Amino acid sequence: MNVLLCSTGINSLGETFTLALFGKELMGFGHHCFFIAPKLGKDYLLTFGFREDQILVLSNDSKTNNCFDSDTNKNILQQFAKKISPKYIIVADWHHYKEDGYSNNNTYSIHWFDKNIPMGTFDHVGFAPEGKIVKQDEIAQAIELKTKRDFQEKEFPPMHDRFSFIIRPCPHHDNTKQFDKNIFYWGIYKDKLEKNVNNITQIRNKYGLNENSKLIFHAIGLWQERVIDRLFEELNVNYNYYEETFFPILLHYLSKVDENFTYISLSGKTKVENVINTKNIKFIKIPPLKHEEFMQHLLACDLFLTDNLMSSNLGKAVFSNILSVVFKNSTTNVNGKIRSPFKISNFITDKIKTLIENDLFFPYRSFPIGLCELEEMYTNNGFADCFVETEFFDEESNIELFRNLFSNTGSFQKIFENQDKYIYNNKNLLSSEEILNHI
Repeated sequence: MNVLLCSTGINSLGETFTLALFGKELMGFGHHCFFIAPKLGKDYLLTFGFREDQILVLSNDSKTNNCFDSDTNKNILQQFAKKISPKYIIVADWHHYKEDGYSNNNTYSIHWFDKNIPMGTFDHVGFAPEGKIVKQDEIAQAIELKTKRDFQEKEFPPMHDRFSFIIRPCPHHDNTKQFDKNIFYWGIYKDKLEKNVNNITQIRNKYGLNENSKLIFHAIGLWQERVIDRLFEELNVNYNYYEETFFPILLHYLSKVDENFTYISLSGKTKVENVINTKNIKFIKIPPLKHEEFMQHLLACDLFLTDNLMSSNLGKAVFSNILSVVFKNSTTNVNGKIRSPFKISNFITDKIKTLIENDLFFPYRSFPIGLCELEEMYTNNGFADCFVETEFFDEESNIELFRNLFSNTGSFQKIFENQDKYIYNNKNLLSSEEILNHI
């Protein structure tokens, strides 16, 4: 059978990654998969070995975010769909489609497809089918309405009735379930991601690591950088969050640990690899990598870091039995008053000053859009026990945490056991083919 997989995410590759693996699995069963994706998504899909003729890219005006010509796009899409004649259409994700059926980048409408073809959706955030209003009252209070609507109060509307089935990828969802009516749980990975000793040695040699140096890997999402940059641009404030807040704080924590670190940070803003040497830290900034190269770096690291609980890379780290730390923030800024469950040090106060002055200091589980409501998805979910989650701005606790991470690894043995349990449960989930056969 032929299956059409659609991604509209302009900045995020995580959802496209899920589509790619779902498609590769289906093709392994002898089926044929095709894609609709933006230019960035197409380039990413090609790194998985998909062919150019499997991927349709529809045009939109980058300035207005509207179709160049709606009728032209509609004709191109319908000709493509007619040619491949899909039995199923699956999109990532349902909340990227407006009430009128148009994708969030306005390149096409789900109503352009044959209404007799079953259409399903991935649900990475767990809010389907009812939807959810996500509020972060402390975000961007001084920003004009347009930005406040986008980033302060985000609506995940009820799932469009054109979607008839839901697929929840594991990781991150609770994988003790298989399906419930029209909701299916699918394992992105079926087993542990095996480490290759030669690849690990190659990466460590590439960056000049000795046998005692610990390798920390941190991949900043392209969408994360673009969102926080846009927030500051709307305020006409020249500020680079990661350079002026995140990196100084993290490097400060690591400098208090009696270990030698090589900290690799991957960023879309980095065009050429550059190295900064400090007291006990070799800080290396690298540009984006192809999927295979990315996995080589991830599998070679001793510790994975992220400030996005929803990161697809966190799932990769868990399935590689890599110890991971997820940063969150529960401290709030209400009318200029900081409310925190822990003591904010003078060092941290200085580093968050610009955020506070511009009302951009807010709670988050997924930086920088907040999404504290994700809590319910991770409650009674074994995946939440597979990593360490910590308050990023809690200086005292984080220095202690990083000391323990490398000097008392036995205390984290339970996390590795939880990872193995979650990995095992994924083996019992329905395959992509079995899910579609249930529709």
